[in-house]
Amino acid sequence: MSGATGSGRVLDVSADIPYGTGNRVLITLTGTLNPSFTGDIVNSATALADGQPVLSNTVTTHIVNKTALQLVKIGPAETVAGQPIAYIIYITNFGPSVANAVELDDVVPNEVQNVSWKAHTAGNATIQGATQERGTTLC
Repeated sequence: MSGATGSGRVLDVSADIPYGTGNRVLITLTGTLNPSFTGDIVNSATALADGQPVLSNTVTTHIVNKTALQLVKIGPAETVAGQPIAYIIYITNFGPSVANAVELDDVVPNEVQNVSWKAHTAGNATIQGATQERGTTLC
């Protein structure tokens, strides 16, 4: 067998490797990080030859959260005093990581009276809570 493929978190390959620097087995592992994970990933490998364990070096990879938030507010350029006015605010995360505990605040000017609002989500976004003290906080 000159090659093999597999999937899953446990790699188990059996190989014959003759003596010499040009004789080796090269394994490329790929995967996708959990978009919510931050912290360190520590990984090493073990081989067993003639009943003797051989340990690889340990690789430590620091994982950071990277989001790309876009915040857009839409409202009329002109309207008539005494008439209703509406604004639309949306925030989108272009990732690649999950944006956790995002706080969105909007303090409505005093000239706007009888203010009410509602928030909803699209896709897999969730609203964790909201307050009305200073503005709107979505977290």
